[in-house]
Amino acid sequence: FGPGTAIALRTGWRFNSPSDRLPLGIGLREGRYSLDYALNEKQSLGQIHHASFGVRF
Repeated sequence: FGPGTAIALRTGWRFNSPSDRLPLGIGLREGRYSLDYALNEKQSLGQIHHASFGVRF
């Protein structure tokens, strides 16, 4: 990790608004790359994992 690295804890309904519980996640940004991961729960589906990867051009 370099000096341009940013790490953020994420909560809230950003990842899946109709969920039964509050999602928890983490975001990591290094230069032009970003990665987000969140864990959520919905009674009808069980645990839901959200992951996204981004590249800034």
